[in-house]
Amino acid sequence: MDTMFDHNEELMHQLRLFLEIHELWRQIDPDSPSASRVLEGYREIPNDYPREQMTDQQKFFNFVGRILNLRVWNRYGSPFFDSGYKDYAKEQDRLWKSLERLCHDFQKKEDSFPIKRGKKFSGLPVHFCTSDQESIRQYLMEINEYKQIIDTDEEDVFYTIECRILGRLGGILSVWLYVGIQEPQRETDFDEEL
Repeated sequence: MDTMFDHNEELMHQLRLFLEIHELWRQIDPDSPSASRVLEGYREIPNDYPREQMTDQQKFFNFVGRILNLRVWNRYGSPFFDSGYKDYAKEQDRLWKSLERLCHDFQKKEDSFPIKRGKKFSGLPVHFCTSDQESIRQYLMEINEYKQIIDTDEEDVFYTIECRILGRLGGILSVWLYVGIQEPQRETDFDEEL
C-alpha cells in the first residue's frame, strides 16, 4: 500500500497554529486567577449548546476547557499572584491574552478546515524534550492513538505530519509533532454529528 501525504499549505498553517497554542499552554499557570475565570466560564456553557450560537468568549472558554483540558490543581490558587510577584502576574496575563488571540485565529478557520472532500480529519499532538529520532519513534509506538492511525485498514487515507522545534534554556528542546490522518467519511460519521 502506498502512503500518501497531504501538504496543503492551509492545513499545515492550521496545524502550526494548533501546535503554537499547545506550546503557549505549557507556559501558563493553571492555578492563576485567569484560569479560574476561564474554567468557570467553561462550566457555565451547557454541554448541548450549539457552537454556532456561542460568543467568541464562550468559544474560547470551550476550546480551553475541551481541547486544552484546563484543570485547576491547587484549590487555594497559585502563591505567585500576590503583590510580591507582580512581574510573574503580568507575564501570565500577557500569556493568557496571547492564548486567546491564537485560539481566536485558529477557530476562525475551524469551520472551513482545509481537508479533502469526503474525508474526516483526526490526529494528535505529541510533545517531546528530545530530537533523537529513535527515542521519538519508540515513544510514539507506546501511544495507542498513534498506533491506530498508522495501523488503519482504510485504503484511501492521507497523512499529515507537522513538526515544530523550539530551543529552551539550558539547551533543552521543545519538540511538537502533530500526526494527522484524513479517512473517508462513513454513514456512521454523519449519524454521530446529529
